[in-house]
Amino acid sequence: MDKPMGLTRPLPVSGAKAADSGLRGLADYQTDINSESQADQKEDIVHLLPIHKLINYKYNPRCVYEEDKIKMMSDSIRAHGLINPIHVVPDDKKSGFYQVIAGRTRLKAITKYLKDIPSLQAIPAIIHKSKDVKEIAVLAFMENEKRNDHYDVDIGLYWGKLINDGVFQSQSDLAGAMGTTDSMVSRMLCYTKLSKEILEIVLQNPERFTYNFAELIFKIQERHGADVGLKLAEKVSSKSLTIKQLQEVLARGPAEKDINGRKTKRVNIVESKNIRASAVFDGYGRVEFLLSAYTDKDNEGKILDSLREAAIRLLKDFSADEKDAGHDKEVSEET
Repeated sequence: MDKPMGLTRPLPVSGAKAADSGLRGLADYQTDINSESQADQKEDIVHLLPIHKLINYKYNPRCVYEEDKIKMMSDSIRAHGLINPIHVVPDDKKSGFYQVIAGRTRLKAITKYLKDIPSLQAIPAIIHKSKDVKEIAVLAFMENEKRNDHYDVDIGLYWGKLINDGVFQSQSDLAGAMGTTDSMVSRMLCYTKLSKEILEIVLQNPERFTYNFAELIFKIQERHGADVGLKLAEKVSSKSLTIKQLQEVLARGPAEKDINGRKTKRVNIVESKNIRASAVFDGYGRVEFLLSAYTDKDNEGKILDSLREAAIRLLKDFSADEKDAGHDKEVSEET
């Protein structure tokens, strides 16, 4: 699966020995969480936490949980124990509870399939504290990314939530924190712009819909409509369409009709990674200009100024055509 570049970095864990040796290796590291206050807990030390004290992290980096993988995880834990600790942060609303920022699959496996094992009613966890919302968001992403737990759709929807909820103020802000580029963030956010029906297909086939496929489906949805995008997404999920074939569909101008049934023609003017412009001629001498582009809030003013300048230039050109047409008519009447 294609993966966005520059997204991983190791995080030091002083309790690595415990993490590598499972529950049996925790004897030298485990702390009775009930015998000390949260304020005294040391960062990156492995603790045993009761599973009923663990709750979901609001911005879960994963949206796709496949049942067969959860079952495989439970089989592995039953056979070998819980080898890697989960990662948590203290919940800021419920004292004594912890939000799971990495390890949800392991927790799901335990709560669903391993309730019969008493020793797994408290599991090893690394408690991260004194972090602001941005730091937690990055930590949650990196911990999941290290284990290749992300599909591209997970990343795109996660980043979209962080931007939409104001955790990061712009795509550039998020890109810097995640160690990637503005361009990559823009491409990954295409998942957030897919229609509900198309996104459902993507979530059912996350491995198939890398960001390369998703970006093309989004562009086709924008150019040809959601119905066309949905049909093509269904073909992508059945592996009957390739990237090249989608690119060919995108390059074709759609056959369109206006409200009176007259065929219209669309002509592409500009096509690049982040911007697309086209003109639609309706057969009556009218032309409509369509512009689609990726941007962020920091650039809105600059882009609007550029569009105004372009519109003024077009207005002058059309006004000149009107004057020329009027002059020709006067000359014809005089003769």
